[in-house]
Amino acid sequence: MSDKYRVVKIIDDTSLIINAGTDNSVEIGDVMEIHGKSETIFDPETKEDLGKIDIVKDSLKVTKVYEKMCVCETSYVSNYFSTLLSSPLFASTQKKLDVEPTDISGTGDKTIRIGDNAILIKKTTFETTN
Repeated sequence: MSDKYRVVKIIDDTSLIINAGTDNSVEIGDVMEIHGKSETIFDPETKEDLGKIDIVKDSLKVTKVYEKMCVCETSYVSNYFSTLLSSPLFASTQKKLDVEPTDISGTGDKTIRIGDNAILIKKTTFETTN
């Protein structure tokens, strides 16, 4: 259950506006994923154009909702992992592949721009998958 919307205004480097609001059942606490496309992927042997892949530029939390738009903000991150009174917090990291570093080319530009697609992830869906 996801619909595509667009980034219509960038307020600052922590918040932006998406063209979806209460008319689209958007609620405070929902998540908006900002999507982009990679550069064209080619098969290195056949040189065949394989197309482009969707990349998630970022996931933002809906913090204010209007009829036809919503304000989305980045999440807060804590740089403090332990205290004298508690044990350190454990963070999981994704296992890295053993790859040739010169073969890494990334998936494209992750800069968020006006007009980028946004996909609504309802907070109930987001909470059950994370």
